[in-house]
Amino acid sequence: GNKGAKGGNNKGGPNKSKGSNKSKGPGKLSEQERKDADDALLRALLMHPAAAVAMLTRMESSSVSGDATWQTILSHPHFAHARDECGSASLERLYDVFAERHHLLWRPDDATRWLKDSMRRAIDCVDGGDESTTIDGLTPSDFVAVRGETFPPSDHNAYSHLAVEDFSDVVKRQLDEENPFMRRLPPAPGADDFANELGVDQGALMDAMGEMERELEAMGP
Repeated sequence: GNKGAKGGNNKGGPNKSKGSNKSKGPGKLSEQERKDADDALLRALLMHPAAAVAMLTRMESSSVSGDATWQTILSHPHFAHARDECGSASLERLYDVFAERHHLLWRPDDATRWLKDSMRRAIDCVDGGDESTTIDGLTPSDFVAVRGETFPPSDHNAYSHLAVEDFSDVVKRQLDEENPFMRRLPPAPGADDFANELGVDQGALMDAMGEMERELEAMGP
């Protein structure tokens, strides 16, 4: 009995617990992994600040709109003027698609807090001037230049065919008239429709059909 219990313990708890540690959660990242993630987000915020603003706007979170620190961050020119300085209608559409698709991922408190810290870090980089390099030897203006080369200013929207709402995770109820399976079939054509299509008088048509039926009956089987 003891041997079986001992074997059960060795086979169960400790081994399973060890195996579960292989999948790392947010709190189990190494210091280097955290730094890599922080730097990646900083690069994104320096190159595409308007994407973060679009996402926060789409979140409609009271923890953002009612927080003084958030309002200070969003009022900084790097973020407050980001949309106007984008200049590319195509990129603006992609920002809206990104916000629609990903805003729910950033709603949890931990994710929102990480985004806030990273946006403050981006502001520090911008306010530090171009003399202070940020990541990979690039300055804030370098990231803006890369964005401008990739998406030159243009009023032409290459993604106008993309409907932003099509990227939503929210399941919308389709109206009956928009659903081909719920759409009511048109009524079967009546004698009036048939007569109008032939361009003849309905009464004359009915008389002719009646005469045809009588002649068929007279002919027999």
